[in-house]
Amino acid sequence: MITKLHIFFLAGAIGLIPAFASTDVTHTITVNSQFGGTEVSPVAGVTTLTVDSTVDTVINFTAPEYVYLDRFMNELGADASEITNFSERVFYRARSVGYAIRLGKTDAAFSSSDHSFSQVLDDDVSVVWNWVLDFAGSIDLGTSSLDGLSDADASDIPAGLDWYGTTDLVPNLGTSFESTVNAAVGAAGTSSRFATKGYILENGPNPAERSVVFSGQEAYLGDG
Repeated sequence: MITKLHIFFLAGAIGLIPAFASTDVTHTITVNSQFGGTEVSPVAGVTTLTVDSTVDTVINFTAPEYVYLDRFMNELGADASEITNFSERVFYRARSVGYAIRLGKTDAAFSSSDHSFSQVLDDDVSVVWNWVLDFAGSIDLGTSSLDGLSDADASDIPAGLDWYGTTDLVPNLGTSFESTVNAAVGAAGTSSRFATKGYILENGPNPAERSVVFSGQEAYLGDG
């Protein structure tokens, strides 16, 4: 008995079934930030990521509300509670006012005033965080070292730190930085009286320190 084996081929089938193709793609994330380069996320610089093009990869971009700086414009951090001797060391704060984002190689950029956003990484991304500077106005009445005296004894204007801004988002925009102190104050329960001798005004990285002797019952210091 003769058995015949017939083998059939599908015309053109050979080579039409491709090998498994990679779906990985590589994109770059470029982040620019004048302040808080290590506080923004992703950090300032260029990052290259390889992602699966069949799955949405979402990148979260965030910037802190503030970055604090000393008198020499050195960054101290974004969390005020973690900065030791905060009121003595902080002279400026950079305030986040939003970002601009560009996708791919297009010239079109989208901007927003938000401090955070999410973006599906399906193209190269370029982000610029925008900031404005606020200025610290700090009043030290010098009463903490005098027994029996409080700030209220020396001035009706509270001591401490406040912020003066460069945009209308800050309540103190356009107001003068001023302080009024009494020419003489007395410690409660004692017969001692303390006379105000003068003041030192400091401003900027290399301040010209100035002092003046007051006369009369009240003295006024204003620096607009």
